[in-house]
Amino acid sequence: MTDLQSTDPIQNSHIVINANFHERDSLYVVPTSVTPVFNLAAGRTQKLVLATGVPTVPSVINMVAGAVYRFIIMQNSVGDGTLVWPAQFKGPMEVGSLASSCSVQQFICDGSYLYPTGMGAINV
Repeated sequence: MTDLQSTDPIQNSHIVINANFHERDSLYVVPTSVTPVFNLAAGRTQKLVLATGVPTVPSVINMVAGAVYRFIIMQNSVGDGTLVWPAQFKGPMEVGSLASSCSVQQFICDGSYLYPTGMGAINV
């Protein structure tokens, strides 16, 4: 009998977890906009390039309690993009301003808010 045909619930649970892990842990590239949406159901890592010359004010949807999310915020080629973090983010870093650099931070979710797990990396 193969693992897929097994009636052992532990083996079946392990297979399901592995099958779903890659899909949820994928990178989601958020379309550049002044009002982008961090759709956390699309991937646990979100990458956003900031709009040029105007504040970027994103919203966040589909948070899952207990999930860990990573955010890669890319500065535009001029370095004049700014990010106004949504209210669901508690204590996020200030995004770096060097042209074409990126800032990265990881958060854990309680179902309502996203809390940083560390300081993040700025102007990488």
